[in-house]
Amino acid sequence: MSTTPTTSDTKEYTHYTIVSGSNKGNSSFEGVSLILLNRGGKPFKSEFLSKLSELNLQEIISVETSEHIFEMENMTKKLSRLKFLLVSKDISVGERINIAVKEAAGTHALVFWNDMNLQIKTQAERILKQAVQGDFLCRVPILMNDRKETIPTRFAPGYSRKKLEVYSLAAVKNKIPTLYPYDYCAIYHRQSFILTGGYDPLIMNPYWQKLDFGFRAYLWGEKIETSTALRINYIGDIPREDTTRDYYYRRFFLKNMAPKFSGDCSTLPFSHFLSFVLQSGSSMYQAFKEYKQIKKWVEENSLRFKTDPFNLTELWKME
Repeated sequence: MSTTPTTSDTKEYTHYTIVSGSNKGNSSFEGVSLILLNRGGKPFKSEFLSKLSELNLQEIISVETSEHIFEMENMTKKLSRLKFLLVSKDISVGERINIAVKEAAGTHALVFWNDMNLQIKTQAERILKQAVQGDFLCRVPILMNDRKETIPTRFAPGYSRKKLEVYSLAAVKNKIPTLYPYDYCAIYHRQSFILTGGYDPLIMNPYWQKLDFGFRAYLWGEKIETSTALRINYIGDIPREDTTRDYYYRRFFLKNMAPKFSGDCSTLPFSHFLSFVLQSGSSMYQAFKEYKQIKKWVEENSLRFKTDPFNLTELWKME
């Protein structure tokens, strides 16, 4: 059994188990760990994992919530570079990625799902070498539906009557900014991901969790951009995003939209507290507790902020 600290200001440890083999054998492309997320309630498929192993990447980490450890041990004996990461089904997708990235041996981690197809089998080494070049936190691939039609996966922030809006952009060129990785699917620079804090495990709504990651990355001077070299298609239905401004939106708002940037740092003034209480729907005590926690987090990271959300939108206004 292994444990790892999370990046949250209140959640300290998440328990998980690693099942792995010898991790020996030749790899045609060292440096990229493949992190496979699973959904749909189906146990892992040995045929699918065997197919992925043909890419000869540094390792495959399959994130599972089932406990078929005997079958997993047998698979790791057959596929030496395969690991299984067993986590609780109650933790968020983002937290699963956090743990997998920290366990990864590669300098970069390619995250995708078990209902996707990688379109790189015959040219994997060339495509991945191209995809990991340069300085970036996260590179987002071209995503397609099951008919190989490109779907919108590039996003930009904007304001309408002082209200945040996120717009879908049709045009995709190589290495241009996008706000967040759709469906978490991307190549992540491992060290940059860890230093930026990864995904907030306390935000359980995937949409606000991804927006929190994306805004924090840009507010702290990191880059999330597109990669036209990497193409991935869905095998089945494309998941819908729940953009409802629910309970988790409040945490996203306090961490990213509420801090005031001045000069070379950001602060979360207590003068914003009253308006937060009135809009939160929580008791005064609960709202104060949450506000105080986020205020402390902003203070601890104040010098990492490089801009504010309003100036951030300028990145996309030139298009």
